[in-house]
Amino acid sequence: MNTNKLISKAVSAAIITSLTLSAPLLVGAASTNPALGDACGLDIVLAIDVSGSIDSTELTQEKDAAKAFVNAFLPSTPTMIGLVSFSGGSTLVQDLTNNVADLESDINGLTTGGTTNWAAALTTARGILEGGSDRPDAQNPDLIVLFSDGDPNTGGTGETEADAAKTSNMPIRILGVGIGSAVTTSSFATVTNGGSTVFSPPSAVGPSTDVVLSGFDTLATDLANLASALCEEVNGGGKIKVINNNGADVVNNVIVKASTGGNDANGGNAGSAGNGGSVNSSDSENVGGAGGNSGNGGAGGIIETGAAFAGASISNLVNYNVTRVNGCNCGADLIKAKNNNGASVLNGLGVFAKTGKNDTNGGNTGSAGNGGSVNNSNDQNQGGAGGNSGTGNEELPGGGGMGGLILTGPAEALASILNTINSNLIVIGPDAE
Repeated sequence: MNTNKLISKAVSAAIITSLTLSAPLLVGAASTNPALGDACGLDIVLAIDVSGSIDSTELTQEKDAAKAFVNAFLPSTPTMIGLVSFSGGSTLVQDLTNNVADLESDINGLTTGGTTNWAAALTTARGILEGGSDRPDAQNPDLIVLFSDGDPNTGGTGETEADAAKTSNMPIRILGVGIGSAVTTSSFATVTNGGSTVFSPPSAVGPSTDVVLSGFDTLATDLANLASALCEEVNGGGKIKVINNNGADVVNNVIVKASTGGNDANGGNAGSAGNGGSVNSSDSENVGGAGGNSGNGGAGGIIETGAAFAGASISNLVNYNVTRVNGCNCGADLIKAKNNNGASVLNGLGVFAKTGKNDTNGGNTGSAGNGGSVNNSNDQNQGGAGGNSGTGNEELPGGGGMGGLILTGPAEALASILNTINSNLIVIGPDAE
């Protein structure tokens, strides 16, 4: 490393110390850095300084840092990453991809030499993020991460090229990562937010950070933390956690009874026969009167019963959760969805149906009449004959009534129990409507 470079680094270190202890530095009137949208999957181009001021040890540390950044995003998030190297000019090393192996191979192949040209790096990076591999910015915002160990010394300050990226019809945010002691925050302010610089240590970086200062020895850790912070905060302030804690006790008791009732279609009873007449004379030709015949019993009636129907239904919907998180298309390691559901369901269901107790007996037969009595001692006189007794179900005098007819409807009993317990729907992503 030459003497002029060492002097430059020493002076820059003093400037950095002053900046971190004072208010933000005001510089030119470049365009404002566009904000990143609410999405975890970004389209990122790493613009990596490979100028001659970076020695072999520092280059190894820079490569490790770039790979740590890549692995912090991929494959756990839907991010695409491209790669540009720059010194006196710039080279498109890798278009946007999510292939970790390809990116790591490209990073490992970087070599150093030459001056420092931020303008060229920003132009090439912008071309990737305005090219065919770039995805819609609403779902995948664009970001250039420009990290360098010193201020630009070729091609100007890079402000014009940075403004072209930030004001593009596909706005691109620029994040500066200063490595070592030779880089000044004022130079990064020129290509980032254009009015002040926001210096944040890795523990406090987020979507609004414009400049991060780091050493080569801590760059890998700092960039990994940066990647994690960018993804977490862009998707809404942190990792998404959805927890449903539900408990329910359900007791159902249902008793249903249906009956067509007790039905009676008995025939009427037969009437009793009349008694025979009595004789109170000694006339031998007198005979007591005959007893009368009994009357017929009434016929049984007809019964038509309706249907006996009993129906019962129990439906329980317990712990039904619908959770939708919109605006984040994040990897599984950033999403935690947990459902803790408990439910105790006791169902008692009794259903009874019958057509009732039905009776269609015929009527009883009538009693026969008594014979007439004789109240003298004449042997030729006799009492009247007794009447005929009725017999059931025959068309004889004094017969009992016929049994009735019963037509019963069906006896039907239905029961149903439906329990839906702990039903959860969790939808996370840009289409969670």
